[in-house]
Amino acid sequence: MEKTVPNILIIGGGVAGMAAAIALADKDVVVYLVEKENTPGGQAARWACMATDTCENCGSCLSIEMANQVQKQENLILHLNTMVKTVNKKNKGYEVILDNMGSFFVEKIITATGFSPFDPVQTTSLHYGDYKNVITTAQLNTLLKQETLSGYFNQKPDPKIAFIQCVGSRNREQGRDYCSQVCCKISMRHAHKLTHLYPECDITLFYMDLQIIGKEIRPLFKKLSKNIQLVQGVPAEILEDHQTNMLTIVAEDKETLSRVSKTFDLIVLSVGMLPSQTLETTAGILDVKPNSWGFFNTDEAVLSKDIVIAGCAH
Repeated sequence: MEKTVPNILIIGGGVAGMAAAIALADKDVVVYLVEKENTPGGQAARWACMATDTCENCGSCLSIEMANQVQKQENLILHLNTMVKTVNKKNKGYEVILDNMGSFFVEKIITATGFSPFDPVQTTSLHYGDYKNVITTAQLNTLLKQETLSGYFNQKPDPKIAFIQCVGSRNREQGRDYCSQVCCKISMRHAHKLTHLYPECDITLFYMDLQIIGKEIRPLFKKLSKNIQLVQGVPAEILEDHQTNMLTIVAEDKETLSRVSKTFDLIVLSVGMLPSQTLETTAGILDVKPNSWGFFNTDEAVLSKDIVIAGCAH
């Protein structure tokens, strides 16, 4: 009896989509990987290397290696600059039509549409977009990768830097009362990198509850806690001196219960994860229903056993 090789559609070429594609293609499964950008890699492709004197196992190089592999992998058909236009249920599978009018038939679908970083413009008290030296962790990542961060410090060897956690997460008023789970780890990795680049820097991290689960994060936290200031409590507002561009945070001293202020050269907003901007379109095409936050991590979200959710879309 002739073996039937199943075809699989993977929507999204980030780390989750690439990992699934590579694993399946190695098992002689024909994989169609559809990515809306002109290169695979997703958000991870923008990640700066966190190495100091040694490798810090941040994983930034892995996404590059995976992106190179999927472009050479046998049994893997890569569609870049492309989106799925329609999916029609037929017999034991699905007819997939792309926005470039390409089409094919698959038996299974993996949705790996990833996430979008929260835009803190709507948190007006933090003045993101108003003050030049208030940036996001996503922007800091780009500045580190491009080696252009020093422009924010006016050549100071001892810049004062603050991280504010849970921006866009754990906020009931904004309908995002969930923890994005990665923001604390990202900020700690960034802080560790900054203490390497600027040994005299003064870093303060304002947090609600630090999420330090993981074999590599706990030792990093223990090391960092000796080199940076950890302040429990998220500041309500950022103020700016328009002449110097220095930024002031007013916070509460938990020991004296009094208000204290501290001035910084740069404030980094640790932004949470939102559903991918294409999620609603994808959900409509596949006839699946995200939860109230916009993710697919509830039992009723996926209505077909032939559709699997992977990565941050879950």
